[in-house]
Amino acid sequence: MDNTAHPIHIILVDDDPDDRFFFREIVSEIKTPLELKEFEDGEAFLNYLKECSSIPPPHLVLLDINMPKKNGIECLQELRADHRFNDLPVVMFTTSTNIRDIEDSYNHGANNFVKKAYTFEEGKNAFESLLKKLENDGFKEGGRDSFFMG
Repeated sequence: MDNTAHPIHIILVDDDPDDRFFFREIVSEIKTPLELKEFEDGEAFLNYLKECSSIPPPHLVLLDINMPKKNGIECLQELRADHRFNDLPVVMFTTSTNIRDIEDSYNHGANNFVKKAYTFEEGKNAFESLLKKLENDGFKEGGRDSFFMG
């Protein structure tokens, strides 16, 4: 992905304001040009995608699993049911290490599963790895990668 002229558009869907702040801090340290849009719950995120059908989809979506209104798995199911988002890279970005959550994520079309970091450096390293994967192959190769930290 050549992003010299245009930033990488990322959507973060997470109900925890501290986690969103932590992620914004990580993004501010990344040298790659990025544009971050945040949503507090899955319902708001899905409504945004429906209302903004004329704009290009983001390059990457990070979904928390445990959220009110619509959880991350429900969002993922709705995304994958819409042909416009079949190729949209979606990474589950969560505190969960529950095997069922991991399996459900991949079974419903997640491209990756990342456990939220406990330290800034762990989070930054994991996010940089995700960006490399996005730039190298757009999450088209492999699958079922997991980054566990902490």
